[in-house]
Amino acid sequence: MTAQNETELSSNFRAALQGDKAAYGAFLHGVTPIIQHIVAQKMSIDHEDIVQDVLFALHLKRHTWKPDQPVLPWVYAITRYRCIDHFRKNSRMRTTDIDTVAEENFATEDDHTAAIDLPRAIAKLGGRIGKVAKAMGLEGKSAKETGEELDMSENAVRIAFHRAIKKLRGT
Repeated sequence: MTAQNETELSSNFRAALQGDKAAYGAFLHGVTPIIQHIVAQKMSIDHEDIVQDVLFALHLKRHTWKPDQPVLPWVYAITRYRCIDHFRKNSRMRTTDIDTVAEENFATEDDHTAAIDLPRAIAKLGGRIGKVAKAMGLEGKSAKETGEELDMSENAVRIAFHRAIKKLRGT
């Protein structure tokens, strides 16, 4: 995912919520491969059924998205919960604590639903690293734009962004 994808998808979804059918089609066309990738990583069977279920859920829950927020974390969350619902529905392990199974199967290092809490985590970083992470990670600005705003070299911005990512991952 690139910041360009996030910006474009968010823009298309905003327009779709205002009734733009072409923008809605562009949003669905752009988000489907992302959903397919996530579902393929999380589930071993019924990929397309789950993808269709996620797309349907996005349509039904479109009113819950906050237009001032990035759209992909919202998409990731719905995808994650639809995968868990599918797992619960089709699991033969009825006696197992489903929350434990869900955590084991869905709480991976690349779990994109963690992006929902990203603004809060970035705010905790503080200082220049926090400003760089916010500008590049949330607002989708380039290293050059961020450097100009913060009076930093492009290279220093990249280094700060890398350090911010490491801190956010806890490494």
